[in-house]
Amino acid sequence: MKLTIKNGNVVFPTGVHKTNIEIENGKIIGFTDSNIDSQSEIFDASSHYVMPGFIDLQTNGVAGFDVMDGTEEAISKMVEVLPSQGVTGFLPTTVTGEGSVIANSLRAIAKVKNKNLPGSEILGVHVEGPYISYAKSGAHEQNWIRAFNKNEFDRWNELSGNLIKLLTLAPEVNNNLDFIQELKKQNIIVSIGHSNAPYHETIKAFDFGINYSTHLFNGMSGMHHREPGVAGAVLSDERVFASFIPDLQHVHPALLKMIYKIKGREKSVIVSDQVFLTGLPPGEYKWGDQLVISNGTFPTVKSTGSLAGSLLQMNISIKNMVEAANIPLHDAVFMAATTPAMVLGIAKEAGSIEKNKRANLTILNKDYEVTGTIKDGIWIFKK
Repeated sequence: MKLTIKNGNVVFPTGVHKTNIEIENGKIIGFTDSNIDSQSEIFDASSHYVMPGFIDLQTNGVAGFDVMDGTEEAISKMVEVLPSQGVTGFLPTTVTGEGSVIANSLRAIAKVKNKNLPGSEILGVHVEGPYISYAKSGAHEQNWIRAFNKNEFDRWNELSGNLIKLLTLAPEVNNNLDFIQELKKQNIIVSIGHSNAPYHETIKAFDFGINYSTHLFNGMSGMHHREPGVAGAVLSDERVFASFIPDLQHVHPALLKMIYKIKGREKSVIVSDQVFLTGLPPGEYKWGDQLVISNGTFPTVKSTGSLAGSLLQMNISIKNMVEAANIPLHDAVFMAATTPAMVLGIAKEAGSIEKNKRANLTILNKDYEVTGTIKDGIWIFKK
């Protein structure tokens, strides 16, 4: 069965153009302005934006379920719910914790991945911590922070079915720097994050192979005019992708604009960093061994006031980039779909709307609400 998305305002890398998208056997087979196949299912998107499906490289949970729950139910719920945010692919993200807890989470992810459930696709795993800095731990529980342990990490990767694609660590901690090149040989993207490294040590880490940064400006040494820190190194080095959280809490709109201008859309990655509180009413909740408070806009750790991830949905990230940071829609979408695909090495098959690519599409109305999400030509969410 063919599917035709009719009269959509289609978001291409070059801009927004009104056209029809023809889909067959899970692929985009072409574009047309007329002569729609009479055998095709037709969706009229004349008052909508049609864009490539979002790829979220950092998401911890949603709707009361957390990756660190370590259950198939939690991971399955993420697969089910994320299409309502326009997400067609994601990296479930573990955080700093006891080794057995992380191991259970990785087992659960592998089992759900193998089930091939309808919904958002698990594209790998992001392990954020525990190999990070005490000084920049943020909402990560400090009692579980430790130096990199190769045997532990290799066991985790084996338990995940070799799904670990991205590891966030602080290169300045003990001997963490020594393992970066070995991890790169395993095709694992190594990211600097929750790091208090000075500028010169950060650049050295880039020389060793780090080419990604986790939530720029948050959980890292900031910029000073005499010491640029991790943030300054990320912005100044063309080798490094900069991920960031555009919930208007983690990063000011002026700095969102600055990231875009300095790094360009090809090195800028929108992530949600959303936690299990997304979709839950405001209140006080237990997260691991600590209490977090959600005010309905953002969550914080009760004892410290540190931001505890976000409540950001990927479709709202587009709204914030366009309306608050004044960034062109097609470039905002590029940073939420195309650049993440580039990071994962799957840009030849996904991440943009092009002929012969996978038909992974997100449809938003003019208020940036998700009205439909398609993966491989099949509706995985339809409002």
